Amino acid sequence: RRMGLCNFRRLNAATQRATVLFWKVLDKKPAVRVLALGVSLMEPVRRNVDLLLGAFLMGALGVVAVGYLHYRNQRSAIEVDARNQLAAIGQLKVDQVVAWRKERLGDGQVLAAMAMAPKVRQVLEGRANAAARQQTLTWMNVIRETLGYANVILVNPRKKVWIVSGIRSNTPEHYFALATQVMQSGAVAFWDIHEDAGIPGPHLGLIVPLRSDVTGPPEGAILLGIDPHVFLYPLIQSW
Repeated sequence: RRMGLCNFRRLNAATQRATVLFWKVLDKKPAVRVLALGVSLMEPVRRNVDLLLGAFLMGALGVVAVGYLHYRNQRSAIEVDARNQLAAIGQLKVDQVVAWRKERLGDGQVLAAMAMAPKVRQVLEGRANAAARQQTLTWMNVIRETLGYANVILVNPRKKVWIVSGIRSNTPEHYFALATQVMQSGAVAFWDIHEDAGIPGPHLGLIVPLRSDVTGPPEGAILLGIDPHVFLYPLIQSW
């Protein structure tokens, strides 16, 4: 116990001496005293700066988060609007193509509902003279130019007769086969996009049965060729 008390007294005495020495140094060196005082005064400022910096960083992160959410919402809204516009344009194009196809079928139905002229019948039967053939060709030219078809082909597969206005093909057998199908059904047929020898590029067409008596059986057919580059392709490609 005496030894512990002695050690305590020695430690206390050493502390006192160190304190006295420190203040003597401060008395002899004012700069050190001022520095110590400045450090003690700056401590609250440093803590405030740390708090302000932390608040700034939190605010910056909040602004970035809000900006990102706004950007994502705007992007989603723009994508939805773009998809809706594309869907509306696509539906508009579909409606326009359907309307165009109905118009072409209407042309064929008008021709099918009319009794063909006697001279056209003579051509189909293979007994027309040069004047009758020329008048029939003039009639076909009017149909082609007025209604905007690439070619008009008058066909009778039974007599192997065919006469062409416009682009001529080198495959009459193909037209004979198409005309035979339409004459058997008695109804107008729409000819989808295809290619034929002698005609450059793909095309469409109508096949119309012809009668001298609208209540009688078909005696031939008229084929109306359609060039898709004239109207159909530009319609689909345009916005």
